[in-house]
Amino acid sequence: MAEDASGWLWLFMTVGLAGVLAAALAYGLVMWRRRPKGPVAEQAREQSTERVYDETERQQRGDLPS
Repeated sequence: MAEDASGWLWLFMTVGLAGVLAAALAYGLVMWRRRPKGPVAEQAREQSTERVYDETERQQRGDLPS
């Protein structure tokens, strides 16, 4: 009886989890293509990145609590 269940488990692991991975990759690709790409979004992204870098630098110097 345990041998019979192992076949189903193998099938689930190979086919089912591969399907879940494919669905996750497809979702990621769709979200990547739908992201904002305009100049306003680019400027906001650059400002956010700069702010994070500045905060990290201040934390490393000890100006801000961790």
